[in-house]
Amino acid sequence: MDLWVILMAAGSISYFILIMLVSAGNLSEIILKEKESRTYFRMLSAPIDSQQYVLANTFAHSRSNSHRSLFSE
Repeated sequence: MDLWVILMAAGSISYFILIMLVSAGNLSEIILKEKESRTYFRMLSAPIDSQQYVLANTFAHSRSNSHRSLFSE
């Protein structure tokens, strides 16, 4: 294999890991804010599990962030 291909693959993997770590940090911040406002516990008393809650929260915040970036200036 060519050295350039190996370096590009390593760079892509490390960039993916960076995005995953930043996303995990953002999601944990959102969950902590909702635990403080007691929203988290009310949502978990509904007939959904925590995995569905996290996926829905991730989807909702990613949609709101994309709209925020589209309509700014």
